[in-house]
Amino acid sequence: MATEHPEARVDPASHAPPTSQTKGKARFAAIDVGSNAMRMRIIEASTPQGPNGLRAAPVWKEIANARAAVRLGTEVFTTGRLAPASIGAACAALREFRQAMDDAKVDAYRATATSAVREAENGATLVERALREAGVELEVIEGVEEARIIELAVVRNLDMRERRVMLIDVGGGSTELTLLDKGKHTFSISLPIGTVRLLETLLKDESATGKGLDKERMRLLSEMVDRAMVEARSRLEKTTFDVIVGTGGNIETLAELFPSKGGVGGYPRAADVTQLRAIFGKLARMPPAERQTTYGLRPDRADTIVPAAAIFLRLAELWDAQAIAVPGVGLKEGILEELVDKYFHLWNPDEQAEAVLGIERERLALALDAGRMGVFDVRLADETIWWSRQMYRVFGVEPDEFVPSPERISALIHPHDREAFLQSRDAAIAR
Repeated sequence: MATEHPEARVDPASHAPPTSQTKGKARFAAIDVGSNAMRMRIIEASTPQGPNGLRAAPVWKEIANARAAVRLGTEVFTTGRLAPASIGAACAALREFRQAMDDAKVDAYRATATSAVREAENGATLVERALREAGVELEVIEGVEEARIIELAVVRNLDMRERRVMLIDVGGGSTELTLLDKGKHTFSISLPIGTVRLLETLLKDESATGKGLDKERMRLLSEMVDRAMVEARSRLEKTTFDVIVGTGGNIETLAELFPSKGGVGGYPRAADVTQLRAIFGKLARMPPAERQTTYGLRPDRADTIVPAAAIFLRLAELWDAQAIAVPGVGLKEGILEELVDKYFHLWNPDEQAEAVLGIERERLALALDAGRMGVFDVRLADETIWWSRQMYRVFGVEPDEFVPSPERISALIHPHDREAFLQSRDAAIAR
């Protein structure tokens, strides 16, 4: 597996100049190399002079917004490898992004790759070529880090001071679930299910034949969504909250097509679950080309919108939600929030450490639950050990009851699986 684990992964490199900046204005870029598409956003942030000479909160000005229809998830979720053509197309897009950043004279940037590159055996090839051919340093981030960044964007853009919110981000390769209580992180999990993954493993014939889904495929789609949720279902069913918030390109499109009148929970923009459920069968049976013309969709949205809708509908059904709030922000905006804060010395490392510690507590809880059930998950064990190392090395957090020790997890694992767990632990530590 080609996941990258640099020593300071939790404290993201911003590619910024030295921190002795006194400028009141700077430009920043965020690049999101996703499983379905690649995106870049460039902004200019300034800190206006406030009363008594104090600096006010940064103000953003849009400089550029770009999207490249490069579907890196093609083949990865069935073969385990990035297709050579996809790698080449991604590098070409990154060269264009790099040129746009140079033209805009960007002061700091961060480029991240998510599920497709994370899971690909040859993901390191793209990382190396991105730097060599495009001059872009590409980070491969874990699902929980992806969720943390998206959470930051949502918290900065929605008032959650008196709310419990379930945040759902449906991407091409994974779905991130995060529970926020009054804006504070209390739970998160990354599920191995996404729109491109479903297309490649279950719905590929739809694109090849130009036909929509029949009843059998729709049943299988529902079953795959349910299976992906098994790991978190016991916790999710007991969870209560005030509103669901959805992020990602598909839910933004669904909110445009099926808007909830008056929004939901005081949030003005939302997708109406009742409308979507009523139209879902018809939408799924349409061939992608018909969806494209009927709803004015891009080709790479016309095929992913059905699996995305299936995931959101299943989760909405689980919690009996009638609408999903859509703030219109995501990974790019979270990256930019962090870059701006760090550049202007507004970043709170203690708050960040506590957020990561919250994620780590959940890693431990899930690992222990799996152990008690006699289930072993190498991916979960690998993530657990990796997050522990970041806590020690980046934030200096001392071991306590919340930071898992390999021995504590191993003690709950069935003896037949213990050796595999320890091998995974040793491999994680070696990185």
